Amino acid sequence: MSSIKCYGLFWDHSLVELDQNWAYGWKPTYKHWRSEPDAPDMTMNQQAGVYVLQTSDRKIVYIGQSGRGESKLGDRLWSHTRNDNRGRWTHFSWFGLDEPFVSKKSTIGPAVSGEPQTSDNTAERDVKFALNELEAILITVVEPPLNKRGGDWLDAKQYLQWSQYEHTTNSDLWKRLSKKRLERIIKSALEKD
Repeated sequence: MSSIKCYGLFWDHSLVELDQNWAYGWKPTYKHWRSEPDAPDMTMNQQAGVYVLQTSDRKIVYIGQSGRGESKLGDRLWSHTRNDNRGRWTHFSWFGLDEPFVSKKSTIGPAVSGEPQTSDNTAERDVKFALNELEAILITVVEPPLNKRGGDWLDAKQYLQWSQYEHTTNSDLWKRLSKKRLERIIKSALEKD
């Protein structure tokens, strides 16, 4: 079973700003084509997960996490419109660990409370570690320019690749191989071309 329960790709931030910083969405059905509904199905503001800030040409400029403490997806996006990142991103993608809440604007049924469910400290700690690791992986691989510090790896150790051939020079090869053997290798390589 996947830890990621829902996600959204390349959402337009200006559409969120128009609605008092609420992120609304809808789940498309692929069996039958349908256009966007008149009212949203779900709200994503209370999501715990990882998000990516992007420019209009899909360049990733920042990776962050939401859901630790009171800071959910909607709060984190709002804060990025008020800090040094404002004006540097136009779109965002997000990956949520929770099921989305039924939207108050939805026509499909009653709204689900926006309050996060209470859980024990172990579950909260597991979510914290999962968010740290997922965010660290993305930051380390993508290296977005607005993430001033690297990923939070806690006690993980980095290892660098080693090879006995990485820094081999021609003189090293000459020392390792006899002159006749080296001549055979070169002659064989030239004959193949």
